[in-house]
Amino acid sequence: MCPVLAVATLAVALGAAPATGSGSRTDSRQIKLASPGLTAVNLRKDRADFFAGHFAQALGNRGVRVVTAQEVNAILGLARTQQLMGCDESSTSCMTELADALGVDGVITGSIGQFGPTYQANLVIASNGDGRLLSSVTARADSEQQMLEALTVGAKQAASEVGASLGKPARRFAQQSLYVDPLAAGFGELNLHYARALDPRWSLAAHFGVGLAQPNPEWPGIDFTRVAILPTIRRHFFDTPPFGLYAGGGIQFLTGYGFGNLDGTGVLTSVGFSSFALMFEAGYAIAVLDFLHLSVGFVAGLGISHFALTTLVGGGDDFFLVTPFGLVTGLGWAF
Repeated sequence: MCPVLAVATLAVALGAAPATGSGSRTDSRQIKLASPGLTAVNLRKDRADFFAGHFAQALGNRGVRVVTAQEVNAILGLARTQQLMGCDESSTSCMTELADALGVDGVITGSIGQFGPTYQANLVIASNGDGRLLSSVTARADSEQQMLEALTVGAKQAASEVGASLGKPARRFAQQSLYVDPLAAGFGELNLHYARALDPRWSLAAHFGVGLAQPNPEWPGIDFTRVAILPTIRRHFFDTPPFGLYAGGGIQFLTGYGFGNLDGTGVLTSVGFSSFALMFEAGYAIAVLDFLHLSVGFVAGLGISHFALTTLVGGGDDFFLVTPFGLVTGLGWAF
């Protein structure tokens, strides 16, 4: 059988292949990639193929259609595929020719290896035809499970980058969030939060809160202004940071002052305070449609505060323990 007819026959057969990911139908706007397989370094081929298949499946979950080497073999069988294409088992050029026949947007190539307990993958997605770089992924992990997580994150990022490069629709991959606390805003306080992914399981978050001239039931007649800063480190579960179920902790700095006439006494009073507290937090965050941040959480802590009081008839200061806690909500932008 001639090479041209072989490629055409294989292309027709692959046209019946099931789509990778949740959808089973494709259209001209969907991103389509070919994955001939990864080069294995110090790693059995079946394990390298599994990692490659996992990466393809993760791309499929982001709306990218991937034609894998396993699909070709499942339809025609390995021996028949090699006969038609005139390839040996290690060749990847045949899949590049097949990518032309299928009209895919790009080709996934690269290698994955194991060096002691460490796994590393270096993947490149190049545009079919001109070879333009669409995305590159480097994943590194110390166990198979962590490698799968790293490849999932890499696939999400790659799908977003390929979509942007080709001008085709693909799900965005939000790795940061900027949001406010609507519950606190209802009480006249502005709380600004920022969260950013560090790796497949950890994120860094920062909180800045300010309340201007807020009444305090314990000090009637005195309005308090306060500023709070809280950086935290978070561990995430069930999703990719900065989303999913999380638990974390950090150190909060709180300072403020109050001024007014103390009700019932008519005494002009000023109050100043500052505190440091070790905070613990737990919550759940999601990205709706990959751009809307929604979250709810709980914070609690233990620390020490310095309190100073001045009135027309005297004053004083003191140190005492503080146990801050509260409910935190989030509404904002994931990007």
